[in-house]
Amino acid sequence: NSPALMGSFQEIQTANRQDNAGYDELLYSYVRWSANQKLVVVANFSSEKTSEFDLKIPADIISKWNLKDGEYVLTDQLYQKNAVRLKVNNGEGRAGVTIAPSESFIYELK
Repeated sequence: NSPALMGSFQEIQTANRQDNAGYDELLYSYVRWSANQKLVVVANFSSEKTSEFDLKIPADIISKWNLKDGEYVLTDQLYQKNAVRLKVNNGEGRAGVTIAPSESFIYELK
């Protein structure tokens, strides 16, 4: 796959580290998107700690994704067992995430 076919990439690490008390230093997150797919990737690099936090999707991404205020479903594509609600309020998104040690999720916006 060429980078053009894989779509756009943007880290959301900075926004989540700034003002998110539950966002542990061993977590990493980013988004990828194309014309027909929107993904939110979250990885927990801790081998011991489960983390629970509201993942922030910054307003500039919500705008690029053309999402209006409301609720959306993010479904994990790795395990097909986990879905979370993305709540967009005043143009900013938040999704409650619980992630076990050494676990990763690839959430797709449906």
